Amino acid sequence: SHEMYNDQSLKNEEPLKTYLSTFNQYYSKTNDLMNSITETPEQALAAAKKVLSDLRMDDFSLDIVEKGVWMPRQPQEWDELSTPISEVHGGYSIVFSRSAGQLAGFAASYGGMAATEMLTYTPPFDVEQIFIFISNGKVLDFSWHNMARTVETVAANTKLLPFDEIKERLADYLSYNFPYDGPENGSFSIDIVDAQLRSSQITAKDDPFRAWLVPSWLFKIRLDYSTAENTSTTVTADYPCEINALDGGIIIPK
Repeated sequence: SHEMYNDQSLKNEEPLKTYLSTFNQYYSKTNDLMNSITETPEQALAAAKKVLSDLRMDDFSLDIVEKGVWMPRQPQEWDELSTPISEVHGGYSIVFSRSAGQLAGFAASYGGMAATEMLTYTPPFDVEQIFIFISNGKVLDFSWHNMARTVETVAANTKLLPFDEIKERLADYLSYNFPYDGPENGSFSIDIVDAQLRSSQITAKDDPFRAWLVPSWLFKIRLDYSTAENTSTTVTADYPCEINALDGGIIIPK
């Protein structure tokens, strides 16, 4: 575990020292592979878009393009160090999400937090996504998550809440979920590090087994705690907050 790796007393244990050395050397080599990529993100994206075009999948919008490495592994394998470095490929991980118009759907990696006093939604399933890994123009991996079927378009054009009202909902969310409970002389700050107009799924009205894909505001929240000694610890993970752009409800994935 992460705690074990950072336990100074355990680092003197020979088996762990050997493993950590092997681990560091292995990932140093994978970083070298990733950094030696000559293909541009635009070239990789063009190859991935051709895949969607060939499959006639036109309801998806780009979510993420980022450098990475791909490792072939069998289902029974759990240790990535068992993959020979000669079989590891550098390239780009590209994610497409089912979209509402041009607004790519957002799939939170965890459920986050919500206050019961606020209007909230919990969709029955996650946003549909396609993951493609491109290396030198070749598709090394293709996976399709949360397959769904579009049944109907409820509204082709809708009026959004004014952004000032969305900010009020965000302020309410922050006051409910991040009250300061640290040292008496300490403090903390909340920073909104990103804001995007995306789309999110909410439970369809009167049908808990269907979802509506609606416009939403996605905020990423970062916390910084300071103690009386003026030292600070920053929460490195950015908390996502999805707010329904139609009515200001908070969207909490399962």
